[in-house]
Amino acid sequence: MTEKELLLKNPCESYFVTGCMMCTAGFLEAYTYILKGGVFANAQTGNMALLALAIADSNPVRAVFCIIPMIAYIIGIWLTLSMPKRMQKGLRWESVLVLLEILVFAVIGFLPPTAPHAISTIAVSFVCAIQYNTFTKAHGIPMATTFCTNNFRQAVINFYHAFHKTDADAGRRAWFFVRHLLCFLCGGVAGGFLCRFLSERAIWVNAIFLIPAAVVMIVSDKKRET
Repeated sequence: MTEKELLLKNPCESYFVTGCMMCTAGFLEAYTYILKGGVFANAQTGNMALLALAIADSNPVRAVFCIIPMIAYIIGIWLTLSMPKRMQKGLRWESVLVLLEILVFAVIGFLPPTAPHAISTIAVSFVCAIQYNTFTKAHGIPMATTFCTNNFRQAVINFYHAFHKTDADAGRRAWFFVRHLLCFLCGGVAGGFLCRFLSERAIWVNAIFLIPAAVVMIVSDKKRET
């Protein structure tokens, strides 16, 4: 299916929408690292490592601080398994998720700098969990839209097959992952730049990044319904 057909029928698998998701993820990593205590809230590997260190240091307060965003992440994943089954008509779950992300980012932007960092990092962990388990592929190719590790791996694997096995499809898949990695990088650069000028309000720009994706998906939902 072409990109144009996907934008009309199943936009959540289009390059445009998944690219927006990757850009948003890169922005969030910069935002939480610069403004929210030097943490990366998109995935939970870091929290697991910090939890292990807190346990080793007999630091229960720090351990709880690590566990709370993990619980938010679990709840987010749980919702992605239950909510789509309840939304058979009207807007698709993917469209509702994008609108939810915009709303969450808008609310975070109103928090004062003195607010506990945990509020923002928990909210980011929650929406990233939902995004990660909802936008799982583009053009039928499995991918992650909240972090880069597996996308890097797949890019290298496919470049290897393209060069050593002269596999044209592998070459196209490799560039597919590279494009999404670049979207993540662009989001991170934008986040790093804007956080220094707009502080906590920078996340409103991230919400604006998602508006085109939301419009495309809602229009597709309306056409499908009619």
